[in-house]
Amino acid sequence: MVVGARHEDSNATTINGDETNNDATNSGAAYVYVKSGGVWAPEAYLKASNADAGDRFGINDVTISDDGNTIAIGTGNEDSNVTGVSTTASSDNTGTSSGAVYIFSRTGSSWTQEAYIKATNTGISDRFANVTLDLSNDGNTLVVGAGSEDSDATTVNGDQFNDLSSNSGAVYVYNRSGSTWSSTAYLKAVNNGSSDTFGSDVVISGDGTTIAVAAENEGSNATTINGDGSNDLNNTSGAAYIFTLSGGVWSQEAYIKASNNDASDFFGTALDLSNDGNVLVVSALREDSTATGVSTTASADNSGDETGAVYAFSRSGSTWTQDAYIKAPNPNDYDKFGDQLALSADGNVLAISTWGEDSNAQTINGDQSDNTASDSGAVYIYTRGGTVWAYQSYIKASNADSFDSLEYVSLNSDGTTLAAGSHFEQSNATGVTTASADNSLFAPGAVYIFNITF
Repeated sequence: MVVGARHEDSNATTINGDETNNDATNSGAAYVYVKSGGVWAPEAYLKASNADAGDRFGINDVTISDDGNTIAIGTGNEDSNVTGVSTTASSDNTGTSSGAVYIFSRTGSSWTQEAYIKATNTGISDRFANVTLDLSNDGNTLVVGAGSEDSDATTVNGDQFNDLSSNSGAVYVYNRSGSTWSSTAYLKAVNNGSSDTFGSDVVISGDGTTIAVAAENEGSNATTINGDGSNDLNNTSGAAYIFTLSGGVWSQEAYIKASNNDASDFFGTALDLSNDGNVLVVSALREDSTATGVSTTASADNSGDETGAVYAFSRSGSTWTQDAYIKAPNPNDYDKFGDQLALSADGNVLAISTWGEDSNAQTINGDQSDNTASDSGAVYIYTRGGTVWAYQSYIKASNADSFDSLEYVSLNSDGTTLAAGSHFEQSNATGVTTASADNSLFAPGAVYIFNITF
């Protein structure tokens, strides 16, 4: 398991350096843990080789290959103006917030930095890897989103080198042969528009042949699959795009919208794919209905405020259909259900976080009705049989507290282990232990591991 800590402050670089100082504010770090005999223990402390104050290494998304031997870590605030792939990170800081990705590989229990990856068209404030990146199961394909990239290119491998469509966004694909990484594709929306933030989230299927891209600020009034995306009549309604690989060439397969598309819903806040790419889940963090549970039909009700929703889709051949519209069993205004999503490899287990959920319950399947722990956060588990989704469990931190915001979620391949991060948790505990009731520090954060039984 790898955990990012974007506000970590040490001036250490690379692997297992001195983490005891605070001389590089918000430089960021990542921590690697391994499980042996049912017990988790720390293995490595990772820093950028050009760690700098304010870079926020590990800012939101860190990703690890299935065998645990390759890790990719993003830092959207990294400032160098170099382009492409190198084995040596740049100390230049003239490309403010251009962003970078660092690849680490493991032999035995020893980690090394394998590559330093920049966009092929590095630009100031593009924030390459600011929020999202993902690896295929074998660790040999990397996708990176840059929602603030500015070119007016469309589809695949267009002209990167203009800034005519501000914050339209882009996605970059890299492949590894041996230990050498190279750029292989540059993806843009077919309906590229300024401020669409294409690449606000991105995920690749385990087999490396399907990519799903979110553009949470896209604004068309289309609904469901492959509608008319050429207008901007529903500002920030959001969209998702599917790209597939055939004969070494990427192409856009589908353009996906919520079936109850509405302005400001931000469909595409988060998304995930099954291992084979045939199951897709997409959240709309600010969807407003007060519906509960799972339905095949999305609600047109807007009597709530930012309750949030998740949409499940499946693919047969190259045809996508919406299978389910998923709401929390206890929706409340501003809960923001769907902040983060995680699917098991077969697409049959889904974890959904809602950082704004307010109950004072703790651990598993507690009382959801008491809302006296504001923004403590929760995780909901759903399971799928065929194309039918059902609610399974309601998970809270064992030391849940107001404003802890249980939010980041990840599932192991069979969906039986959940890791959930709470970046505002306040205890001064260290290492691997039972949850602490101490609240003496401001937001050092914590990760909770849950075993799921079906």
